[in-house]
Amino acid sequence: MKNTMILAKNQVFNNLLNIGNGEKNKKETLTYTALSLFSVFLLVCLYNLFSIKSIIEMGLNKYAMSYGVSVSFFFVVLATIFKSNSIFFYNKDFEMLSSFPVKKSEVIASKFFLLYLIDIVICESILLPDMILLVVKQYISIKLFLFFLATSIVTPVIPMCVASILAILIEILGNLFKRKNIVNIVLSFLFFIGYFIAISINRDEKNVALEEIVENKLIKIFPLAKLFYIGENLQNGIVLFILISVVIFSLYCFLIMKNYDNIHQYLNRSFQGKSCINLEIKIKKPCRALFEKELRRYLGSSSYVINTSLGVMVLCFTSVASILFGVSNIEKLFGIRSLDLILSQYASLVIASFLVMSCTTSSSISLEGNNLWILQSSPVSVKKIVNSKIAVNILIHFIGYFFAVTMIFLKIKLNVIQMLSILIVPICYSLFISVVGLYINMRYMKLIWSDEISVVKHSTAAILTNLIAIFMVAAPVTMMIFLNLSYQIAMLIICTLMLIVCQKLYRVTLSANLCR
Repeated sequence: MKNTMILAKNQVFNNLLNIGNGEKNKKETLTYTALSLFSVFLLVCLYNLFSIKSIIEMGLNKYAMSYGVSVSFFFVVLATIFKSNSIFFYNKDFEMLSSFPVKKSEVIASKFFLLYLIDIVICESILLPDMILLVVKQYISIKLFLFFLATSIVTPVIPMCVASILAILIEILGNLFKRKNIVNIVLSFLFFIGYFIAISINRDEKNVALEEIVENKLIKIFPLAKLFYIGENLQNGIVLFILISVVIFSLYCFLIMKNYDNIHQYLNRSFQGKSCINLEIKIKKPCRALFEKELRRYLGSSSYVINTSLGVMVLCFTSVASILFGVSNIEKLFGIRSLDLILSQYASLVIASFLVMSCTTSSSISLEGNNLWILQSSPVSVKKIVNSKIAVNILIHFIGYFFAVTMIFLKIKLNVIQMLSILIVPICYSLFISVVGLYINMRYMKLIWSDEISVVKHSTAAILTNLIAIFMVAAPVTMMIFLNLSYQIAMLIICTLMLIVCQKLYRVTLSANLCR
């Protein structure tokens, strides 16, 4: 137990809080990371507080707790399926830890604790506002509140186990093919889209009561959510949920512990294809060589791609679906009203918001790891290295941008001003987030890491970049509400400021020392 706690502590400090043995300015890194994580936690809490308030105001307080459990299930599955394999099987420290006088079960337990800690934060950010509002409104007692609070500790267990098993199966299927990373990306995306469509499809609900609609939706997301309906049998339902969680967790641990070595060996093997006899060496220009190297590095890691291109993937999917099936059918599918009107007015910001969700530059330097010195010692300028990393992010953005703009121009009636806004605004956001992400990554490098997910999702640079992206999307909306500005004027101001900041940060980035 003592060894497990020591290992778990190291996992948290190295992978979650970004404090390693070789990390400089530990206090500063810890402060920024903690503030960033707290900010994200607070934003999610506020969003869910308003969501739960709306449910209660509609007279659906019976389903308030079930809503929190269902939403937490969805987001824990979404988060875990993209990072569990990186933590468990693609972590560089496993071979080193295996040589230490610790049991394999203790190493696995420490990794599970790290995954659990991340997911419990997600769950509590959703469930806490739910529970607090219910007790304030006196729909539940203090005793039941404490009961809920204790139960929330085990809430992430089932989605963690389910997502982890699915992630392993996806990786196993991907390993059957030569381009396993591409296959893993496609399979993960198809799973995400398929699951989202399954829970979003609306049946004919013209003559169906609102309660039945909500109940049907919650059960679709997570069937066990019905155990949390506020009523006479609530405590019995919660006890049953805890027992089911314990059983599923026990089976999961048994399967993982028994087959860990085999899974680890299989997932880390390379595809044995035909051997290449004739080797051809091609001399390329430095800019092209750097760009291709950066692109290969990006596509060579499924966790890197999935966690930094989800916004672009969703944008591509919805755009192609709208072109093929029409905007009206997309409205029916996802239950969105007046989608054509929303897109005609605010399409440029909608596209931009999806693009800034995908940023590769915030982790591109850190992922070089101990090989960064090779770039610095190579006979190429810092400008070419910087441009190659920015170019990859812009290329990824362009794919989503192309499909989205094409769909809107084909399906939505626009005036000239709206057309120009749709063409220009997403480009400004793309350039801004690409440069800002790279600048922050240079400011907060994390060159010593054990798994890629700790850099891509949990590093200080990645978190700060995501917070800036959220702020820049919210900024024009805030200006419209509080300053009473028109949408076009607000976007003009924001885009101008972004381009100015982008130019200044780009110059600072070019003068930076990559190997400081």
